[in-house]
Amino acid sequence: MIRINLIGKQGTDTGGDGPNIVEFVIFVLMVLVGLGIVFSVWYANEEKIAFAQHKLKQEQREVQRLQVAIKMVKKYKATKKLLKRQLKVIQNLERAKTGPVRVLDEVSIRIPKQIWIKSVVQRGNKLTISGDAESNEWVALFHKKLEDSPYFQSVDLKFTFKVRGAVFGTEKDLERQRFRLECIVSFAS
Repeated sequence: MIRINLIGKQGTDTGGDGPNIVEFVIFVLMVLVGLGIVFSVWYANEEKIAFAQHKLKQEQREVQRLQVAIKMVKKYKATKKLLKRQLKVIQNLERAKTGPVRVLDEVSIRIPKQIWIKSVVQRGNKLTISGDAESNEWVALFHKKLEDSPYFQSVDLKFTFKVRGAVFGTEKDLERQRFRLECIVSFAS
């Protein structure tokens, strides 16, 4: 049987004739440990890189999802704005459609029997009422009734003067007060 002494003889010097087996084994072990450390660090970094790439892909998917959501929100806001404009147009049309009817109805409710209306003219929100009355007191009462209405604001008597003549298809020659009232019409009431 062959025996190998790895420790060497005590007190014997190899004299530099070649590398010592122990030194060689230690060197190989150190190289293996170094390679193990390098591999461990490399493997740990590879895992970190793989995890970071996975996380990056998740974040990119989330960004894409949010971009779709942002587009939907922008589209929703544009649609909402358009619908608000359309609703406002419809409301204005409704007011314009019912406004003159409400104004004439309100005038007819507020007019005393001693007043004869000759014309009612509306331009925008300005209303002009012209007519005749038995006296200035009736014109003043009509003025007051219009002021009390929620539909009329800034009621202003432009003029009143006496006239004489037949009253609306009758042969009677009567003296009466001709007048003109102007006011601002508010359809919001």
